[in-house]
Amino acid sequence: MNHSNQKSLIRLLLLVSLAILLFHAPFWLIAPFKWFEVFFHEISHGLAALLTGGSIERIDIQYAGSGTCYFRSGYRPVITFSGYAGAALWGWAIYEAGHVSRRKTSALLIALLLTILLVSGVLWVRDMETASIVAGMSVLLALMWRFGGVVLMKFFVEFIGIFVLLA
Repeated sequence: MNHSNQKSLIRLLLLVSLAILLFHAPFWLIAPFKWFEVFFHEISHGLAALLTGGSIERIDIQYAGSGTCYFRSGYRPVITFSGYAGAALWGWAIYEAGHVSRRKTSALLIALLLTILLVSGVLWVRDMETASIVAGMSVLLALMWRFGGVVLMKFFVEFIGIFVLLA
């Protein structure tokens, strides 16, 4: 194993270890990361509904870390399966994009995630609790996009990906 691969493996193991440790931390400490996981879980249900001919009525996320995607029609077995599978795919894609990227690519990924949140918020958020959670996640991403240095931005993107993937 060359030095670069060894460093990548160590970094991955540290990120996974941190995520696992945080799963046992007080909820207030991990809430923003949990909300990312719930968002990607619920949006995966919704996208599966859209892809199988249905529609998204609304997406709800609660402060306590749960959520619901209300949809109409579509192929229910695919929609049901897509929650956990979709969140895992989102997590893997976010981690990979952060892992292989430079600051510019990480900034672009954060801007893309911010866009997904904002579009979802406009189209499918109907309650104040979910709106405040989506707004909080958006502010966190916007701050990272604006002020995050190379190392911090890469770490943040990779960690969100790992957390979503493992959760």
